[in-house]
Amino acid sequence: ISFEQAQVQANNMREAIANNVITTINNKPLSCTASFGLTAKVTNKKTLKDLLSSADKALYQAKSTGRNQIRTY
Repeated sequence: ISFEQAQVQANNMREAIANNVITTINNKPLSCTASFGLTAKVTNKKTLKDLLSSADKALYQAKSTGRNQIRTY
């Protein structure tokens, strides 16, 4: 999967989660949102630990700038 395809998939998931409103037992709407952090392995020198760390940084950027969004690192 390309990085661009990953962005599209993450955005599709983000929108699906945001558009799914659940009615609680008290007939009150309950909604939630999701933020995603994405990174790409651009060289062979990046380890899995490096990739997870970069994705985690991107996720925290998304959360700190308003949530319900995708950030890349």
